[in-house]
Amino acid sequence: MSGDVAIIGIGCILPHGEGNAAMDRALDGQCAARISQSGGQPYVVGRVPNDLAAGCAGQDRGVTLALRAAEQAMRDAGLDCAAHAERPAEVSLGGIAPERFACLFALSKGGLDLFGRLFALGGTADGRSPTWFGDVDPAAALRHIGARYGFRGPMLTPISACASGGHTFTRARSLLLEGRAEAVLCGAADASLVPAVLASYRRLGLLAPVDGAPAGCCRPFAADRAGFYVGEGAAAFVVTSMETAARLGRRPRARLVAGAEGAFAHSLITVPTDGLDLAHLIGLALKRAGLAAEDVDLVGAHGTATREGDLNEARAIRLALGDEAGEVGIMATKPVHGHLLGAACAVESALLIRVVETGRLPPMICLGMTDGPGDLGRIVPTRSDSPVAVAVKLSAGFGGQISVNVFRAP
Repeated sequence: MSGDVAIIGIGCILPHGEGNAAMDRALDGQCAARISQSGGQPYVVGRVPNDLAAGCAGQDRGVTLALRAAEQAMRDAGLDCAAHAERPAEVSLGGIAPERFACLFALSKGGLDLFGRLFALGGTADGRSPTWFGDVDPAAALRHIGARYGFRGPMLTPISACASGGHTFTRARSLLLEGRAEAVLCGAADASLVPAVLASYRRLGLLAPVDGAPAGCCRPFAADRAGFYVGEGAAAFVVTSMETAARLGRRPRARLVAGAEGAFAHSLITVPTDGLDLAHLIGLALKRAGLAAEDVDLVGAHGTATREGDLNEARAIRLALGDEAGEVGIMATKPVHGHLLGAACAVESALLIRVVETGRLPPMICLGMTDGPGDLGRIVPTRSDSPVAVAVKLSAGFGGQISVNVFRAP
């Protein structure tokens, strides 16, 4: 079996909408930031349109986004069972037996939306079952997706804050290469535009100030960067071996060729600025992929526009890629959709794969220097006609959990 695995289906929910059209709007630089009141305070947010988050009564908003993204991914892979509800699951899942179909999906903070509504109503005052807690824990989205499709393979919920989506990729690849699954649906969702979360980030000093137009408030790697704004969304992926993709007649949208996981081991609420831990993971992922620094065309940065976070990433890229760092495009998309928290890596990976797939580089690739000589140097924009054959996605979760994944064109 090849060491590469095939991404044959993608579903994505953004504040811009859903699917390829929404991803293209985000990659064109259209900003979805809006000012909203929460808990009596104004915040810049990136909210998914309510018609895309309209789920069943009593369902958490994050679970609804997760289900919608999963359904898109399954349709995109040609494996959606909605049109074949009268058939056995073995047929509706494209000939993949349910016990060979795994699911790895994260809802990192659980169902905060539903929990808040239940708490306000006195727990079960809306008629929910006494087991309502099963709909608000971090595995709620996983269970709903599994029930929707009848998956009976490994069902896991990796929780690593903003890096959760990256960890679902590395675990999915392992399941496939170890022969423990023939297909995996993986991804992450987040819907945390609630007063407690927004106020916490504000008190930590991580949110961009609310003054003037919300567009442009988040400026990753800029010298005057002042933080991010919070958004919501979801992304799901159907991943198989290259052999299974060929059997299903599906051309991969991209290949996942390697991944690496680690931690800063620094502090719960701060990050180091030396770049050493992240640089080590970048080098490890490239080594596992059999690639060198000069092979990298594009880096999808975590890009939170925070002082320490951006500086750490900038130095890590310089350390890992050396002289090549000044020639590699750096893509940071939080300015257009916000920080999607637990869904950040998953959604940003979908956008990165879209760039690899279409070859169309987004305008936010042209980023400047951070804090002075020796950190990253000037980031030279990649030429608009340059193909993106190899892209590296970086993610750093709150509390120091980090992941690196390497994607290649199909």
